[in-house]
Amino acid sequence: MPLPDTDEMIQARWGPRERLFHQWCLDNSEAILDTLKFEAKWDAFDLLLQRRWPKKKDREAYYAWSREWNGRHMLRMSYRMTPREFLDKVLLTNFIDTEESVNLWWAMDTYNLPSIPLGYAKFGGVESYYAFEPAHRCIKPDRNETGPSVMGKHILAMTVRLVDPRIGSETSSSSGTQTSSSGRSRASSVFSRPEKPQHKTRASTGSAQQANPVTQARNEVDPNNFVFAQLGILYVFGGDGQAARRSGPEVLSQGPWWRNDLRVVVRLDSKGKPGAVYVLYHANSSIELEDDSDDVELAPESEYHVPGRLHPRCNEGFTLAKVANSLKELGEFNKEFRFLPITTFTSVIHRAQLLEHRGRGLTISPALAMVKRAH
Repeated sequence: MPLPDTDEMIQARWGPRERLFHQWCLDNSEAILDTLKFEAKWDAFDLLLQRRWPKKKDREAYYAWSREWNGRHMLRMSYRMTPREFLDKVLLTNFIDTEESVNLWWAMDTYNLPSIPLGYAKFGGVESYYAFEPAHRCIKPDRNETGPSVMGKHILAMTVRLVDPRIGSETSSSSGTQTSSSGRSRASSVFSRPEKPQHKTRASTGSAQQANPVTQARNEVDPNNFVFAQLGILYVFGGDGQAARRSGPEVLSQGPWWRNDLRVVVRLDSKGKPGAVYVLYHANSSIELEDDSDDVELAPESEYHVPGRLHPRCNEGFTLAKVANSLKELGEFNKEFRFLPITTFTSVIHRAQLLEHRGRGLTISPALAMVKRAH
């Protein structure tokens, strides 16, 4: 089944007669509704149509037009995108272009979207599969900046706190702790670490440290300029991940899958182009889903789930982690990936804004109020 046409695509094919049908429906909306009332005659609508178009061939043309136009919503809701189609649609979206971004949000709200596989990962002592349900209204900002250039809440910005300002320490690259300049460890992040951590600070030098993927991922982040688009809600497979890997991805459909309060976002560059993919946890900015019906089976172990942890048995956590360099790397369960923790500290989420530059056009950046507070 091909991707259903948008309203604009359908209307572009209309001739004078189809436009007349559409205008007639708009002008006679109340009369059309009256034909649907309980006390109305069984052929009330046919009689209404005959008064406007006495010729049978005109009425047949109207019904053919009506089946496509009035049935378009049902057709779209029955269409099921593949994970690759969805990811490619995000990749092709220029988030500076309002029409393109709105088209993406519309597709996420309209089409019957599947879960999007991230793949298989080992983190915090747990091996399991991960996927996300597409959603673009699952994070709200801490700061609600306003102004004519401020963008909608689907696209947000964040000050990424890599250090604890109280003692000038940095997060460990491998644990949920941070190290002070005197070498003492303190559990002042949003997570506690049960076992003794092995500290690795950014001050370390050498080729081995430079090759550390966690360090590389952290160095890619500008703490004052992290703009992202919301993509969805992260889920973790609650069954035996190792057994599922031996049996094949087919067993994943049997579940259970657990929601874990983490969100999937894609980072945007200044021109609105999608880049690396991250998993984000921000307890104060989590909001309830609009549809509270959750058909996902929750196993008893999920009762002991630590908010923000990937899995109930995870022995470490993060508030921001990189999972892919590009959306092109996602979409298959049989692919292994890594969670690369950026920080374990709570960051502040702001609005994003559009800036117009002479000769450069529009760019996306954090809202001006955010930049002022960050310095």
